[in-house]
Amino acid sequence: EFIPCNNGMLGIEERILVPYSHRYRIRNKLDVDYTIGAKCPLFTGKLLAEALDPDQIDLAQRWSGMALLGANVDHRILLINGTQGAGKSTFINVVIGIVGHHNIGELRTDQLGGRFELGNLVGKRVLIGNDVPSDFLLQKGTSKLKSMVAGDPISAEIKGVTGQISMKGDFNIAIASNGVVSVRIDKDRDAWRRRLLFLQFDKPKPKVKDTALLEKILGNHLQLHWMNICLQVLM
Repeated sequence: EFIPCNNGMLGIEERILVPYSHRYRIRNKLDVDYTIGAKCPLFTGKLLAEALDPDQIDLAQRWSGMALLGANVDHRILLINGTQGAGKSTFINVVIGIVGHHNIGELRTDQLGGRFELGNLVGKRVLIGNDVPSDFLLQKGTSKLKSMVAGDPISAEIKGVTGQISMKGDFNIAIASNGVVSVRIDKDRDAWRRRLLFLQFDKPKPKVKDTALLEKILGNHLQLHWMNICLQVLM
């Protein structure tokens, strides 16, 4: 019902900001304030509109809304593919800038089978695999991804701590690549089909690239509009 912004708890339905309280039991607040009236036409009007079709823009906003919520309510993995320089990295970095680096973990599929890798992700809400190679989902640890987004309880071991802890596998996961990422299906085709969402940045990249676009989107109190348009499609 609430999103923990930097300056208070934002009620999703009423869009009213209330002070923090211990009763919310929140540890993963966003990196930005809720600012009434802020606008950001650059996010949808430029970054997304120049790279994505309308239905894909809707998907980008819905996934971003889940990233704001801090829970993967759809139990899906976002696979971002497309033209180099078309905006994939900028989109991901906008998400990181709003959600906050402290809430972001690096997804390393080749390490997921390691003893402490899941423990390293405790407390993270969004996992990013950016600019990954085509064999990223062919690693042995890839099978763990399904439980990491499905809401299942998963066990993790933290270095220096005796025993294991249990956590809920509801990470929001985004994987971006310039190439075609193959998947280790292991006779589980239908399960993978249910888990993957595809965001295609396949329009030609702009002739003149705005190298400061990320800073423009994240700066000057533009965050509220980004949050509003991503939350609106979830309602």
